[in-house]
Amino acid sequence: MTSGGARAIALALVAAGTAACQGERATPVATEHFRLEPVVTFSATMGEAALESMPLLTPRLGAGYHVISTPWGKGERLPRVFDSTGRLLLTLGREGAGPNEFRAAEMVYASGDTAMIFDMGARRMTFVAPPDSFLRTVPWQRRPYTLMELKDGSFVISTGDFSPGPAMMHLARDGTLLSEFGDSADQRTQEGRHRVFALSSDGGFWSARTTRRMELQKWRAPGDLETTIPLSASWFRPYDALQRPTETDPPSPGVMGIWEDAAGMVWVVGMVAGERWADGLGSTRALGDGRTYAPIEDPDIVFDTVIECWDPVSRTVRWSQRLDRFYGIQIAPWLMAATRETMLGYHIAEVIRVVPR
Repeated sequence: MTSGGARAIALALVAAGTAACQGERATPVATEHFRLEPVVTFSATMGEAALESMPLLTPRLGAGYHVISTPWGKGERLPRVFDSTGRLLLTLGREGAGPNEFRAAEMVYASGDTAMIFDMGARRMTFVAPPDSFLRTVPWQRRPYTLMELKDGSFVISTGDFSPGPAMMHLARDGTLLSEFGDSADQRTQEGRHRVFALSSDGGFWSARTTRRMELQKWRAPGDLETTIPLSASWFRPYDALQRPTETDPPSPGVMGIWEDAAGMVWVVGMVAGERWADGLGSTRALGDGRTYAPIEDPDIVFDTVIECWDPVSRTVRWSQRLDRFYGIQIAPWLMAATRETMLGYHIAEVIRVVPR
């Protein structure tokens, strides 16, 4: 199954002005409803293995490989392959637009034991069998915000482009557009476009909005909507536009990922301003339109993570758990990561697995 959580929540942080995330905080190990199991930590603080920016990464592939990209780093934007212990094995390809090359490697996904690497600069998707077997490269014009592989091998994506049209797309395995579906985004701001996905045990799939309001949609197939379920949560009040944080206004909440468990319940992973959110902001800066904002310097202080379990039949929440840690990278169902930035500007990524009790 292809990873398809809201891994690009990192994009939202960059857009909000993330500058640094200093300090280390302990990972909670267990709650009443689930426990968190450490999987791997990518902790190099210098050299070729160090992560120059907030990373995007695949779940474990094949014999224990992870493919990682650091699209906001200042150096080469080439994906790298690490082993299951977090040790760097190799850098994939080289810079360029030819075979086995990347101009701007960005999103990474997993299709079975194959890594899918989206090259923003070349607008194409490269399929790699780790550690270093390049399988094929196909044109891929629409930038994926999230991507999920369906059981027939095709993909549904929520685009990261700011183009008009429906929020979701159905693509063939070669990147060919099969259809567009779902509500259209706001034509002025394009807010409300992004969705996250989860497979359903009955052969269909779920989608959820990431901003503005909490809403689940159940699809029998791409474009074949079964039902829409509005969700109401105390931590997520609906809003019309994303709020950049200021000294007095917290950042907007959002949904980062969804999963369906063995009982058919839908788990929702969200982000919400923490109790001391203002302590994680930098100095106030001016926007060009006369407004001001404060850049996020420590996301782990600004945001908490919320995990909830929803019953889609009764449309009620069974329980809600808030974590004083920001797991802002959703990798795959039940798999997410928290990051922190060292004094030298490198990022350490701690991957954990959520295990239901």
